[in-house]
Amino acid sequence: MNNCLDEEIDRLKLLFKDKKPVIILGGVAGSGKTTVGNFLVHKLELDHKIGTGWIREILCSTTNKERDPELFTYSFRSSNKNTSPIEHFNKLSKIILPAIEKCIDRARREGQSLLIEGPMITPGILDPKLYDLFICLKKPEDNKDYMTALTTGTHTKRKINIEDIIPNTQIENELVKSCKNLNISVIPFVNKEERNKMILNKIKNKFLK
Repeated sequence: MNNCLDEEIDRLKLLFKDKKPVIILGGVAGSGKTTVGNFLVHKLELDHKIGTGWIREILCSTTNKERDPELFTYSFRSSNKNTSPIEHFNKLSKIILPAIEKCIDRARREGQSLLIEGPMITPGILDPKLYDLFICLKKPEDNKDYMTALTTGTHTKRKINIEDIIPNTQIENELVKSCKNLNISVIPFVNKEERNKMILNKIKNKFLK
């Protein structure tokens, strides 16, 4: 980080003590949402971070596989062979949407900043009025690098196979298309320092106009 950006980060931290933002980090599995989210919460001193994977697990305790089969599998792996990856992804997004809305409502009511990260947030499904900034992260383009990203870091015990790259790629293509239509920033998968700088610049440009 350069001195100028560091000064702007200090300004953002001061601003966020008063103006409590809701920031959304979307993208397919393995795109780095948890890593980036942890970085932003620490760097900007945000109050809370929630992952949609945890929201899904909570919802699983209130239902069963027969009623809501989408909740009991990966965001990119449908339990129904007749359902396309993007159809499964969108249906899962709609199932967890009310829980996401409630989390945002609580943050607004209690005056807390909140970052929500996870793959199950489809651009256009979540009302733009509910959040202050939506950023979509892209996965690695190289398949070998992507397999590494899917099975390391915070997901070392995730059961993934090479066939899972195809549905994730299909879902990402649709996400990127939606983001372009809705003017949502899409951040490529580059080295960590460069990526963090790109994201911080997006946040700076949004809140320090």
